[in-house]
Amino acid sequence: MRRSLLLIAAAMLLPCVALAGVDVTPYGFVLANASYNTRTRTDVPVVAAPGGAGEPNFLITPRQTRLGLKLKSDAEYAPSGAIEIDFWGLRGSGANGGPTQSAVRLRRAFVELHFTKVDLLAGQEWIVLAPLNPTSLMHVALPGMMASGNIWARLPQIRGTFKAVSNEKSDLQMQLALTRPLGADASMTPVEQADVLGRGELYGWPWVQGRVGYAKKGPTSLALGAGVHFGQEDFGDDPAGDDVTGNSFAVAGDVKLSVNKVTVSGEAFTGKNIRTLFSTAGFAMRPDSVLVDDDYVTYADVEEVEAVGGWGEVKLAASPMVDLALGVGVESVDDEFLVSGDVKTNTTVLGNVIFKPAKGVQIGVGAGYVTTERIADDLSTSGTKETDDGRKNLNANLSVMFEF
Repeated sequence: MRRSLLLIAAAMLLPCVALAGVDVTPYGFVLANASYNTRTRTDVPVVAAPGGAGEPNFLITPRQTRLGLKLKSDAEYAPSGAIEIDFWGLRGSGANGGPTQSAVRLRRAFVELHFTKVDLLAGQEWIVLAPLNPTSLMHVALPGMMASGNIWARLPQIRGTFKAVSNEKSDLQMQLALTRPLGADASMTPVEQADVLGRGELYGWPWVQGRVGYAKKGPTSLALGAGVHFGQEDFGDDPAGDDVTGNSFAVAGDVKLSVNKVTVSGEAFTGKNIRTLFSTAGFAMRPDSVLVDDDYVTYADVEEVEAVGGWGEVKLAASPMVDLALGVGVESVDDEFLVSGDVKTNTTVLGNVIFKPAKGVQIGVGAGYVTTERIADDLSTSGTKETDDGRKNLNANLSVMFEF
């Protein structure tokens, strides 16, 4: 009976799609990863575990499998869109993505209208600030070099793209996006489905991102971009009744150069309080005082933690069946407001060999080496903060992907 109802529903849906002139194309992949780590306890290694927390481990997981639908219409303004999910939700829900994660995680869901010079997008999509990611079949749900120089996010947004130049030789475009003000402070329990509002949403204004990008096309191609991110968060009121606010700010640049079979790509950034963008730089609450009725009253004020970082990769198409990639990334955090155990510097070296034995099939052999330095328990005799000797994690993985 249930099967019959599903067949009837499908039969009713297909004519509607055809009459509306909407093409729906399924896509995705099944991805299985087998991974060994020397000092971490996470599916995808990002930082080395502190102290005695980490130990050698082995796992096999298909959670990075992805499913999606592409939609395209022949109606006026050529509407298009996509719906994309993976299986990285539930236990993965947390401060950086609580509103966008559930048991089946929503990665992307948007509609876009295409005018002569302007594209208008609404929904959840990659941010415009830093659009590149390193090559890896292990770092798929969580991109490679995360917390080691690669800032990224997929956020609900309203975005406009102005195409100043678009021809067979070059592109010049400017993007402006109003994003959800996700302050990365509202954690969710593994079973909660409520859309929890945090300090960003409570400020009452969207966050803003913009980017200018130039691309030269041809056998030798070059793409350059520069972007900016700004947002504010509401931390309540001080004893005098004034707002206590914090800023989230970043500037970033990206480059991608392809010459024959070699592609060089990378990004660099500087910013503060950008945990939303998967940096380790957040904020600290520090004692301060304000004059109230002729007396100074103490309260906790916001201090944004600053970071600088970047990553670079060289990729070689060694043959139609083999790609080689080697990259390195680093993020360094200003230690002024860090406390014991906080990450000061995180460095990742990532190497991958990807085989393509058949159409739609990729087999990846990869290795990642992460060095994480944290603020130590003790201060040096000079009074400056010292880091520990650096915790290291070696990751070796075998990945098998079948795309459709």
